[in-house]
Amino acid sequence: MEVLDQFHRLLESYDRRERMPVPSLTTERRIGLREVEVGFSEEQARCEAQRCLRCFANILLDIHACVLCGLCSDVCPLDLIALVPAAEVGGVVGTALLLDESRCIRCGLCIERCPTNALSMGVWNGVGVPDPVPIVVGSPT
Repeated sequence: MEVLDQFHRLLESYDRRERMPVPSLTTERRIGLREVEVGFSEEQARCEAQRCLRCFANILLDIHACVLCGLCSDVCPLDLIALVPAAEVGGVVGTALLLDESRCIRCGLCIERCPTNALSMGVWNGVGVPDPVPIVVGSPT
């Protein structure tokens, strides 16, 4: 994983912006081998890009910096972060921090809230897709 140096939260209205249809030629102008879709103007492309949920990025956890304060789970708007006993995810003792990445909207609130900077945003730059692994953090309870 490569940690992103800059990661900006989504705009407050990210989910209120409708998708723009791709501009295309009118039906009567579609003759021969001409392309049908003419593409976005620069302004339209920038508006569409602001709707991006950044699915290519993932939340990264530095297990040595995490103090299991739970503040990240408090600010998650979709309640996707949970602190659970490690035994629930196959661990023996301790606590596990779980994040449902399949529903994460990459808003970055958890990163901003983390007092120890244990959370960051990163992108996978390897080959294939890494296997999700629950991370057990902390000392025995």
